[in-house]
This record gives sequence, C-alpha cells and structure tokens, in this order.
Amino acid sequence: MLTTLRGKAAGWVAKGFIVLLGVSFAAWGVSDIFTGRRNDVLVTVGDHDITSELFSGVLNRRLKILSEQTGQALTLEQARQFGIDRQILGELVQGAALDEQGDRLRLAIPDSEIARRIVASPSFHNAQGVFDRDRFEHLLAANGLSEADFVRSERMRLIRVSLASPIDQHLEAPETLIKAVYDHDHQTRSGQYFVLPDSLAGPLPAPSDADVQSWYDLHKGAYTMPQFRNLTLLSLRPDDLIDTIEISDHNLKQAYDTRKSQFSTPEKRQVLYLSFQTEQDAVAARKRLVSGASFADMAKARGVSRADYDLGWVTRDDIADEVLGATVFSLAKGQISEPVKGTLSIALVKVEDIKPALVQPLTQVRDELLGELKRERVRDEILDLRDRIEDRRADGSTLAEIARDLDLRLMTVDAIDGSGSGPDGHPVASIPARAKVTEVAFASDIGVENDPVETPDGGFVWVDVVGVTPQTLKPLDQVRDEVMRQWRDEQKREALKKMADQFVKDGADGADFVSLAHAAGAEIKQTGPITRTGMIEGLGASAVNALFSSALDHVTSAYDDSSGTYVLVEPTKADEPVFSRDSDGVKDIAQRLAAGMGNDLFGHYQKDLQTRIGVSLNSRLWRRLNDRTS
Repeated sequence: MLTTLRGKAAGWVAKGFIVLLGVSFAAWGVSDIFTGRRNDVLVTVGDHDITSELFSGVLNRRLKILSEQTGQALTLEQARQFGIDRQILGELVQGAALDEQGDRLRLAIPDSEIARRIVASPSFHNAQGVFDRDRFEHLLAANGLSEADFVRSERMRLIRVSLASPIDQHLEAPETLIKAVYDHDHQTRSGQYFVLPDSLAGPLPAPSDADVQSWYDLHKGAYTMPQFRNLTLLSLRPDDLIDTIEISDHNLKQAYDTRKSQFSTPEKRQVLYLSFQTEQDAVAARKRLVSGASFADMAKARGVSRADYDLGWVTRDDIADEVLGATVFSLAKGQISEPVKGTLSIALVKVEDIKPALVQPLTQVRDELLGELKRERVRDEILDLRDRIEDRRADGSTLAEIARDLDLRLMTVDAIDGSGSGPDGHPVASIPARAKVTEVAFASDIGVENDPVETPDGGFVWVDVVGVTPQTLKPLDQVRDEVMRQWRDEQKREALKKMADQFVKDGADGADFVSLAHAAGAEIKQTGPITRTGMIEGLGASAVNALFSSALDHVTSAYDDSSGTYVLVEPTKADEPVFSRDSDGVKDIAQRLAAGMGNDLFGHYQKDLQTRIGVSLNSRLWRRLNDRTS
C-alpha cells in the first residue's frame, strides 16, 4: 500500500476532509475492534468487540466537535443527559454489525482501489489538481492518524458503504405520495371570520362558597407551592480572582517575545504562476514575457483561466513547494523568475506586488496580552484553590469557614425551587450555572457534601443544602381571589362555547355568515390566501387549523388561546398548487421522502442484522462508564 501511494503524485488534504473524517470515525468506529477480545469489552457484536477505550475516545471527540460548534464546553454529564453517549454506542454497534456481515460475506477492498480513491479525491488535490504526498502525511500526523490507520479506516468505510448502499439505492417515493405531500404543504385557503365578543357570555353570577371550594379542590396543583431549598454557595470564578493577578513588566516582555507571531502579519506577495512540461518551454515563455507579453495573454493562449495562474496574495507558508516558495520570496516587485524546478513541475512566477510584514509593538498590544496572561494565570490559580477547598472540605471545614479563610465569595439562597426560580416565580439570576446548581441541590440533602459544579467560564461552585421547605398547598383564604377569577373565566368560556356551537348549527341550517356575525354583534374580517403554516393577524394557530379543517362555505369554530375567546371561521376558497415534477420544491420533497424511506429500510435491516449476529452489552461496565460522567 505504501508503495502504491508513494508512486502517485502528491496534494493537500483539505481541513474540511479531516472534519468529515473525524465524523466518520465517530459514526463508524475505528479498527481497534479487530484487535481481539479484551477485559474492557463494552459490547460484543458477533466476533467484533467494542471496547470502553474506543467508546470513550469517540465520545470525547464528539464532545470536542460539539463544543467548538456551540462555543461552550460540553461536559460528559451533559452529553449523558442529551443522550449523546447512547447515540454513539448505537452508531458503534451499527458499524460493528456491518463489519461482522462484511467478514461473513468475505468482502474485501484491494489496496489498488483504495490508493486510486485517495489520489483521485479532490479533497487531496492542490491548486494544480495534483495529489501531494508530503502534505498528506503532514496533515494526517497533525490529526493523530498514521497512514496505516487512515487506510484501514477507508477500507472499513468502503466495505460498510458497499453493504449499506444497496438498501436504498435507486429508491424513489411514489409520485402519488409526493403530490399528496406537496399539495398538503402548498395548498392555500381564503376565508372569513369573526371573534365572539365577551359580552355574549352575558352577566356571570358570583361563585358561591361551594363553587369556590369545589374549584379549589379540583385544581389544588395550581395553588400548591413547590418545594423550596435554602442553599449556601461558595463561588470560585475567574472574574473573582482576575484583579488579584499581577504580571511583571519582565514577564510581559518575555511573553511578547515568545508570542510575537500572534501579533504579526507575515509578508504577503501577489503572485502569477505558469507551469510547463519542459525547461525549454519555460525558457521560451520567459523570453516572451520579458519582451512584453503578459501572463494573461500567455494563459489565454494555453487555455488557462485566471484562477489557475493568479495565486492572489500568499504568505510563505501558503506555498507548500519549498523551492517555489523560496523563489517567490526572493524576487523583487515586478520581477519574473528564471524557470523554477519545483517538486511537481517547472514554473515561471512573477511578483506583482508586495505587502511587507507588520509587527504590532508591545505598547499597542499591551492590554490584550496582559489580559491573556492574567486569564491563563487565573486558570491555574482556580485549579490550585479548588484542590485546597476540596482538602478543607475533606477535613470537615464548612463553606463559610473556607470562604472566610481564603477570602472567597459566599452566597446564600433563601429559597429556590426545582426550576431554579424563587417564591416570586422568577429565576434566581444571581446563581452561577443556575441549572446545574439547582439539579445538584435537589439531588442532594441537608448535610450531604456535593462535588463542585463547573461553570461555563472555567470556575466552580460548591453547593450545600441548609434547609428544605416542603411542598405546601396555599390556604384557600390566601388564593380566594385567584380561584374566583379562574372560576369566572371558565364560566365565560363555557357560555361562549355554547354560543359558538349554536352559530355553527345555525350555519349548517342555512344561515349565512353575514347574518351570524350580525347576530353576534361582531365584525367580519377576511383572510388572504394562506397555507397551513400561515398566520391570521391577531389570532393563533387554531383559527388557521379551523380554516383548513372545514369544508368550503361551511362554518366552524375554534377556541383561540391568544384572544381568550371563540372564533367563527368560514373557508370560502381553496387553491390547489401547480404540481411540476421538475420544480425545486417537488424535488426537495421527493428527496426527503426517499431519504426517510431509506432510513426506515436501513433501520429494519440493521435490526434484523443485529438480531441474527447477536449483540451483547456489558451492563456492569456501561453503568461504570455512566458513573464516571455523573
């Protein structure tokens, strides 16, 4: 395999390819499952093992990708809460099942085919469309992959694809189904409506004591105060310590010298480039260029586009070919090089313009660098303090004693419920990492020592439960006004429902919509053509649903939560969309339906495959892995 690849030309592995490769590894696993049974086997799929090491590695890579995408550090505990661990385990089992099936069918991909695919892939090509061996190796190494690992993973991927792809290959959704979905999504309706005024409910009687008591008894949950907990919190945050960090001028200058590239803009050159088959061709071309011909004219004559001969503004690191790069950055502005024998070809280059390197002086970047150094120092300080706090906790010190001795911030929370809110129903905003702190507090009890909660900014919060107020039902006398208001609202709703039902019945008996609105003392409003996902101004989704649920010219009603009353609706016109199999909208629906059907088929295939092969989970090891993330 090495000989086959080395015999090819060389090219750049795009960063995007490595991202896809990482996702592929996460989804399909890696070759360690072929290394034989071990004592840390998490799942056995036929003769293939999925180890806890493999599972943890894939999980950590997935968390890293998700954290980079969201800009927030995703913890193992959060991954477990979101089901990411179970998703990854399922993906690994799925991949192992396909590997087992591939072995049973004795499927194999020859080295020559893998080499051909790697070299032919545009992801590995440089600007000249040639595979670059050195860059291939460099980028794999930068991502922790050897060539052997990459080749094995590519072989595994191709075998899995060969097993999975026939399942939904050439799968198409029936046109009848496509049209039904398209019509459902794009049909429009127009109609008219009016809202029943509250006055139609008539004068509502005051509730009797028996009515109030009955309502209260039936809806006790609405008048029950949740359990509250009183907390003591010890907060250790970067912002609490950042002002205590001092950086000497000597250390600042030393850091600036070490990180000068961070504050530097490298020299850039605007470069034109033409490659030639032979040195003689390059010499002849240079003579024409020196005599007044332009790169553009010569490129046009050779059928080369500007994107191929104009490299734009490049730095020294942008040019992978060492010989070519050295030449480009030795030329003066406007100078045309002698023929350059590069790694891939013989070339002529011309430097059109030069932007010199710029280095920001320390005085200009002082505040930025100082803040950066303080943040780095404070991270170490926080970790040291965390260990000291944990040692003090182990010795029996209270959070109050630790806060006093270490001059840290102690917070008290008089009352917080399981949602993170106070007695007023509003979130207790002063608590750092409130959701996690609340979760820890309600999973704990008075006197229980809890692990610190990590905050998004890299700090920690220690939580002690110092008091618990049980869930309590508010006395009726305390909520009587609220009970009476809700009872009246329900009576009004029932009265309006009877009126709405009567209007619908009158409409069915032949009364026209205008006379119904006149009887209700309401104003008729028109709806423009809208789809099922459209909106009627001032009303909620229930009115739109009513517009589509009734036959044309038939009156229907719906309770509208947004207005708190009933709305009478009469659809008057339906417009069917024009169905064209070649339209983008129809093609999109066809693709979505085919993909969904393919996923369903593949799911059934996987279920049957795993049943036949046999999947065994080490439940004890799985629980231990989950305990690590708790």
